Amino acid sequence: AATELVPAELVDTYITNLGAHSRNHLSTIIADHYKQEDVDFQLWDELER
Repeated sequence: AATELVPAELVDTYITNLGAHSRNHLSTIIADHYKQEDVDFQLWDELER
């Protein structure tokens, strides 16, 4: 099996079971579907700042 790493800056759309979403919209989707106590992580974009 071949594995490829795509740099985060090249990804502009994420496909989920709810449809396609932009990187900026992911935090809203996560907040809407999970309890705050379950969302104890940082998105990659926040780590780069």
